[in-house]
Amino acid sequence: MIYIQKTIKLNDNLQELYLMYLKLNSIVIQNIKKNMKHYTWMEWKLILNFKIELNIFCLHFINHIMITFKNEYGIKYSVISFDELLKFIDYDFIYEINCSNNNLTQLPILPLYLVKLDCSDNNLIELPKLPPLLEYLHCNNNKLSSLPEIPKNLGWLYTADNNLSEIPVMPLSLRILECSNNSITNILHIPENMKYMYINSNFLTDLPYLPDQLHYLDFNNNPIKLFIDNYFDGSKILYLEWKQKNETIFANKLGNWFLECKYNPKYKYCRDRVNSEYDNDVIQIKT
Repeated sequence: MIYIQKTIKLNDNLQELYLMYLKLNSIVIQNIKKNMKHYTWMEWKLILNFKIELNIFCLHFINHIMITFKNEYGIKYSVISFDELLKFIDYDFIYEINCSNNNLTQLPILPLYLVKLDCSDNNLIELPKLPPLLEYLHCNNNKLSSLPEIPKNLGWLYTADNNLSEIPVMPLSLRILECSNNSITNILHIPENMKYMYINSNFLTDLPYLPDQLHYLDFNNNPIKLFIDNYFDGSKILYLEWKQKNETIFANKLGNWFLECKYNPKYKYCRDRVNSEYDNDVIQIKT
């Protein structure tokens, strides 16, 4: 692993910190060269992790971009740009990427077998296509107005503090959803395995039916919360029962209306006109 060292203008405290980092970094490198043949696999892993943590600590204070990632064996690396990361030989087999708090405006094509992605606290306006095996996505505090299709294995989705107006179809595997502080107006369906939902501070005017396994739901600061508080004493159960009853009444009325139109003689003119126009449209399309 090669670390690029640059001359950076810093205030006195940070300059001292940076010089301390360079000295420690040099000691680690000398120690590795001196004892290279005597390290076990676990010792190599500990040394590499220590060196990376040292690198992260220093670059955090001097406002550098820092991207950390783990390969398929759990070994942690760090780079200072995605250009450098893309040169990684086994890029598609990278297991985890953390590029949070780097002022990024876009991401490259993600590794094919990526499982965890943390791209929070940036200035992203969109995300690339998500890998099919992704299980964890943390993209809080960006400028996202939409999300790509959610992979079927995703279990954790954190997307608070963005500009989202909707959430894509959620997979059955999703267990935690955090989408607070957006502009979401409706959530049509909650997966059966969902356990924790944080959807407060949006513009929701309705609640979907809640799965039995849902342990916690925070939907404060939404129009639907005020409606339930005012008319159902804050009870989600009473609201959903009322909703189901009204949907049943509406469905029955719609069914009765359909039967009236289909069989009642006084609606014969309507039936003939609909059938005629339908037949004409089909004939025109075919010709």
